[in-house]
Amino acid sequence: MVSPGRFVYLVLVLHAHLPYVRHPEVPVFLEESWLYEAMGECYLPLLDVFSRLSVDRVACPVTLSLSPTLLEMLRDPLLRERYVRYAEGRRDLSAQILKRARGEEARVAKMYRDRFGRALDSFEHVYGRDLPAGMRSAADAVGVELMTTAATHGFLPYLCEPRQAATAQVGIAAEYAFRNGDCTGPGFWLPECGYCPGLDGVVREAGFEYFFVDGHGLLFASPTPEFGPFQPVRTPGGCVAFGRDMGMSGQVWSEGGYPADPVYREFHDDIVVRLADADVRDYIHPDGLRVPSGLKFSGITGQGKAKELYRPGVAADRARQHARHFVSAVAQRAGDLLESRVPSPVIVCAFDAELFGHWWYEGPVWLEEVLRLLAERGRNVRLATASEVLGAYGNRCPEAEPAASSWGRGGYGDAWLGPGTDDLYPEVRRAAQLLAGRLEATERAVPKKASAILEAAARELLLAQASDWFFLIRSETSEAYARNRILNHLERFHELNLHFGDNDFNRVSASPADPNDLFRDIGCTEYYRPGGRNMDRPSETQ
Repeated sequence: MVSPGRFVYLVLVLHAHLPYVRHPEVPVFLEESWLYEAMGECYLPLLDVFSRLSVDRVACPVTLSLSPTLLEMLRDPLLRERYVRYAEGRRDLSAQILKRARGEEARVAKMYRDRFGRALDSFEHVYGRDLPAGMRSAADAVGVELMTTAATHGFLPYLCEPRQAATAQVGIAAEYAFRNGDCTGPGFWLPECGYCPGLDGVVREAGFEYFFVDGHGLLFASPTPEFGPFQPVRTPGGCVAFGRDMGMSGQVWSEGGYPADPVYREFHDDIVVRLADADVRDYIHPDGLRVPSGLKFSGITGQGKAKELYRPGVAADRARQHARHFVSAVAQRAGDLLESRVPSPVIVCAFDAELFGHWWYEGPVWLEEVLRLLAERGRNVRLATASEVLGAYGNRCPEAEPAASSWGRGGYGDAWLGPGTDDLYPEVRRAAQLLAGRLEATERAVPKKASAILEAAARELLLAQASDWFFLIRSETSEAYARNRILNHLERFHELNLHFGDNDFNRVSASPADPNDLFRDIGCTEYYRPGGRNMDRPSETQ
């Protein structure tokens, strides 16, 4: 029998991140749409969920990780303005389709027209074009805990040699997040849940108290924790590591998870490929590329069947059914843990935030229903932030060193290193070693111009280290753009290095750049190379 009053902590983590893509040199850049899609389909709907929960006085102690690159893009005036144009175009295209549509298809077109209209109104008038401020307000209103991740989301296990590379990724992120109020708790999100022994010390030195690893990171920890991923452990470096429950997380995001249900919206079937040239001319890429519009009229339907029309109402009902199933499954898992006498058990479910609304269109409906159900009393599950769990645990966490691990394909580093990237990581490491050597030899400050050049070199290296580029290459998605981003940043790094002889570089001040300037002006680097070509021109990347 389960003792009365006993419960299991559920820690729900959403990790919001996109790579830094900003190209002011052209009016429309294909890869910038990654941001605009996520804003309209994920971040604004997520804020709407928090807003409705706040109105209904439903507590929402969710942990939300926000990457510095994403936040910097959301704060950028140029990208904010471009999002408005993007959303207006989608709204107008759906209105055009609505004029000709009939029956169920008209209802879908109207849904899109209204949704883009509401998103624009919220962006402009509710949030004042400032989504980071909206996220901070949500944190205050419903108990969301905000945390940060590495500066440019580098895969840290591959940046530990030299150690300064991982230290810079974590330290700069800490300074940026705390300066801008982007952290409300002491947690740190390891990009891709990527861990290797020794990283805990880097995280702790930057002022963070806990992080998350995938479940096998604790299952194979040394010594092996008695209760696996269902209890946090204290690491040799002084941090606490939480283990992700792969089984419960897999209910939501796996090959057979909820988003694969036939009634949900088909992500890959975009209406733009079926419309006549005259209908889409004003809404596609200026070069004539029929880039996705975000208007998808088909349901997943099922293998071997002709695609059926998407039915939003049916899909929303199914999302609520799946929410009830998930909460029931979590309660069952909690009951098993309590019966097994696991002391103060913890279930961690962590996901990419972009799953909810972008990849899984009905995801925000599911999430809101889950949060409402978990807020009901009488369950053996208590939704909590990791900080709350730490407060309850005190010093009772068992000690262990998590194993090298990630939440990527295969559980380790194959999603980032292998054929296609095995020639790039050595170059990134060589640049990091060069910069580390320069900084270690620093003796005294020199003029501001020299210091600025060193800071620019460090920025280029940080941007080259982003895990996104390596993942895109390995997954053969936007491969040319990703490879060019790495090579272009490395080329800039080495050209900056050429501005100094050994003696000059050794005397450059090692003081860090202002974190608020870290991501700005990418694509406009002629300031240190008069007359130089811009290496992010579309002709060279697409």
